[in-house]
Amino acid sequence: MIKLNRPQKPTFLSPDKERELTQKFEEDGSTVWKHRQITEPLLNSTYQKCAYCECRLQETDSYMEVEHFQHKDKYSAEVVRWDNLLPTCKRCNAKKGTHDVVVEPIIDPFKVEPRDHVFLDSVFLRHKGAIGRTTIEVLDLNSADRLATPRFNITLQLDKNLSSIEGALQLYLQDKSVRRRNRLLSVLKATLLECQANTAFSATASTFIHRQGLYEDICNTMKAEGIWDEELEQLHNDSLSIRLTA
Repeated sequence: MIKLNRPQKPTFLSPDKERELTQKFEEDGSTVWKHRQITEPLLNSTYQKCAYCECRLQETDSYMEVEHFQHKDKYSAEVVRWDNLLPTCKRCNAKKGTHDVVVEPIIDPFKVEPRDHVFLDSVFLRHKGAIGRTTIEVLDLNSADRLATPRFNITLQLDKNLSSIEGALQLYLQDKSVRRRNRLLSVLKATLLECQANTAFSATASTFIHRQGLYEDICNTMKAEGIWDEELEQLHNDSLSIRLTA
């Protein structure tokens, strides 16, 4: 889970339209939120990922659902209020169910910084307090097959990538050719791109990378060699901003 920035409310959701759709829902329970003018900006706001678990949406078994942070059955007046809507996967939406976030708050990543409440311990989320604990339990964010296993697979691949980067760095130090420099930069940038906010499970990837002493050694050596460029610095800093540390 990473901090998200909610886009401006769609012009489609004018005050009159909100009243119209809310009344329609209260009258017959229609899925009044299923409008392209609502779903598309929501999906784009999370880089096409679930706002809670960060799985990629609109893929097999992970199609987007519009989640009502304050549940629509109890808080019907919020059914199309822009600040109450999140794009989630079917699993997270079903896990949250009718949980009352007013009575027992959970993390809304559009409003609060998740890393103030949770951190990653290997591939498992741990809590820093009551809100974090409730979030993890309500959303089942440590599900072995759906979340912990994909997180593990990502860290396994990143570990292999770091070994490849170390090998490319050693080759460069033996022969400081342009070709070997470019190869080194390419493989490191490709790895850091997997640790950015727009990638699936980005919090896991960024947290793993920045915990590795090997990654720190690679960075320091490249800086000492004068081949650490502005693009790497930007990717490095952007990944730092989404890691989940204790």
